Amino acid sequence: MTGEKVHDVGGSSEQGNPSTKLVHKYRSNANDVKWARQGVVATVKYGEAIPVVQAQIADAGFQNLHIIPLGADKVFIHSLSAEDVMINFNGARPFFDHFFSSIVRWDKELLPIQRVAWVRLYGTSLHAWSVDFFKLCVLDCGRYLRTDEFSLEKDRFDYVRVLESKSKHVVDRDDHELGNHVDMLVEKIAADLVCVMRES
Repeated sequence: MTGEKVHDVGGSSEQGNPSTKLVHKYRSNANDVKWARQGVVATVKYGEAIPVVQAQIADAGFQNLHIIPLGADKVFIHSLSAEDVMINFNGARPFFDHFFSSIVRWDKELLPIQRVAWVRLYGTSLHAWSVDFFKLCVLDCGRYLRTDEFSLEKDRFDYVRVLESKSKHVVDRDDHELGNHVDMLVEKIAADLVCVMRES
């Protein structure tokens, strides 16, 4: 259901007058706002994949809950049965706390601007092959979410794949520039690590 478009006209009201200014505004439909307010915004813990969380929650008997990605590890959760989703959360809060943090009711001021990106880390030494090192590598570029399964299981050593949430100051930079920045950072950290090992 669409909302109502409101047109504000400033300046002279005479038709064809160049001083006339048309400003577009959008007034949300009351039913759309009501629907959104029945849902909650939450953060998925441990960088878990959203389809996996959705399946686990459904297996526990909450088939009426629908999880929708908002960007990065943020999600919007609403009830398919048109009831207030907080009824489910309040009735089984310890269960949902296992999957989510920062659970808050939706508000129009909540505007997530983050996005996620898979970043490849080249040149990682075998003795530094750990999640702690991967987190350090992307620290200046965004927020670490998780490492892919092949990298964790050490099925390949030519590069590491890390999922990160881009922070505000890099959200508009392209992935190629971000990748170059991370590559240089990994090389520097790896070089510093070698120097420390030689001195110890």
